[in-house]
Amino acid sequence: MELFRDLGLLSPVYVPLILSVVLFFSAGKDDHSKVWLGWGMLNAAFLFLANYFYFQKHYEIYTYLHSLHISSVLAAYPFIYTYILKLTSPPGKKVRAWIHFLPSIVFFFLSAPVFYLMLDVQERVQFMSEYRFAPDFSNPLMNYLLVVRFLNIVCLFVQIFLYFVLSFRLLRKHRYEAVNWFADYGKIGLKWMWLFNGLFFGMAILSIFFYSVNPVKLFGDDRYLVIPLFLLGLLIWALGVLGFRQKPLFDERDRLAVRLEGHDEPDSVIIKKIRTIFQEQKPWLNNDFKLADLCLELGTNRTYVSQAINRSYGVNFNTFVNQYRVDEAKRLLSSQPILLLEEVAIRSGFGSNVSMSRAFRQLENVTPGMLRDRLRYATETESV
Repeated sequence: MELFRDLGLLSPVYVPLILSVVLFFSAGKDDHSKVWLGWGMLNAAFLFLANYFYFQKHYEIYTYLHSLHISSVLAAYPFIYTYILKLTSPPGKKVRAWIHFLPSIVFFFLSAPVFYLMLDVQERVQFMSEYRFAPDFSNPLMNYLLVVRFLNIVCLFVQIFLYFVLSFRLLRKHRYEAVNWFADYGKIGLKWMWLFNGLFFGMAILSIFFYSVNPVKLFGDDRYLVIPLFLLGLLIWALGVLGFRQKPLFDERDRLAVRLEGHDEPDSVIIKKIRTIFQEQKPWLNNDFKLADLCLELGTNRTYVSQAINRSYGVNFNTFVNQYRVDEAKRLLSSQPILLLEEVAIRSGFGSNVSMSRAFRQLENVTPGMLRDRLRYATETESV
């Protein structure tokens, strides 16, 4: 039984550890987001390992991890934010990730020199076993560490709220910009990340609240803190698995398109070329078609192409492409009414029936199924 209990308590350690290895080995050459997520999983594994030694009251071991533990907790949300930042940043955009880890570094150096160099082993163990019970230490160095702990908790609360807001702003910005890059928003909308960010925020606040108020005072047992921490661990597992399955949003086509020089041509000339390509080659029938493909075909950069479409038609790239797809779907629904909607979606360039239905509601204010019923009714009426 003891073995199974320890395996359960250590599961938030070895699962992220395994996920970090998988992420590192599965990351492509330019897939920096998976690399950062791998480091985040590694940080989470260490964080929960330190938690294990602390809650098992192995203070002699935990004292060697204490300052690093403080640092790793403050690095948890920045790793998640940096993953989103790397995933959603288009090629050519410089991202300064290190700045988000400054609080983690600062608190390590506020704690480590005093804790490791100025206290002996017995004093470190005493501090770790008593500091959460509002002790009155006679040692001024221990009182200094209590102040660092208080500031650390305040910083954690501020950080959680800050990165919750920053992550949602980043995802909202991606949603706004993605329609100018991709023809199928459903593939790159990152809906799972919106849900994860909300759940992680709630569990992180709950965990820090339990940690700061001390469950022993509320419930008589500090093991109650393990519950929100375990749920937080489950969310981190989910992040690792979903992050592994998440394909890079930008690929070599986008990197090549960024390097293209812009041609200062009138919008009418660019639009004429685009319409010729769309009519002759029908690239929109490929559900993976994106702005980069069109830029490479035209030999001009994304800014010129995107602006030409925006100014000429008053729509973004996503809507422009989907209009062609909707027209093709309408033709198929009319000429081959026996086709399944999923088949219609695939043949008209949509990745799925869900994407097709979304485009129909936006552009035609009707679903594909409703349109087919109308066409069938009109055909039956004419035949009577």
